[in-house]
Amino acid sequence: MRQTPERRQQVLDTAQQLIASQGVAGFSMLALAQVLGMSKETLYAWFGSKAALLEELVRGNAREATSVLSVALARPAQDRAALERVLADFCRRLLGLLMSERSLVLNRSAIHAGPAEGFGQTLRSQGRDAALAQLRAVLDQAVAAGLLRPEPGQTMAEVLIALNLRDWQLERLLGRMDEPSTAAQKKRAAEAARLFMQLYSA
Repeated sequence: MRQTPERRQQVLDTAQQLIASQGVAGFSMLALAQVLGMSKETLYAWFGSKAALLEELVRGNAREATSVLSVALARPAQDRAALERVLADFCRRLLGLLMSERSLVLNRSAIHAGPAEGFGQTLRSQGRDAALAQLRAVLDQAVAAGLLRPEPGQTMAEVLIALNLRDWQLERLLGRMDEPSTAAQKKRAAEAARLFMQLYSA
């Protein structure tokens, strides 16, 4: 079977659906192959291993939130207002990702799988840590440009994410909160960026 970007994405989407219904512990390459009507050998040829497939799934989700940071690194903000817009856009995308049902499925699966499965570590390294590294680079760049006070980029990145998420992610994971509206997410993101700039503007 010929591999195309569309077909590869279909495999990843189906894997996520299986994880949603069976959890990470119950997910296997064989089960995925059977649902897709393709051979297990083909899946291994495309992805290498179950762990590599899961890593790609997590990275793909994270890219939705961090693409704005990649652009910011290539074209740095020239003033504080532009930087605040970049940070608000990142915060909005991060909320859109973490508040979604897709993200809830992955996070809940990691919690139920436990440390032995290693999926929690995959989520952390390929998701949270990768996003923090890019955000830290953007903030360090802003410090060098004189837009932010010279504070550790890691600290500033964690503060911004804390201002953005607050208790929303926990409430969603516990099932005590519906997915916030687009307008509510946009408002929260803009507020987080504004408060961050008040704290750290040079």
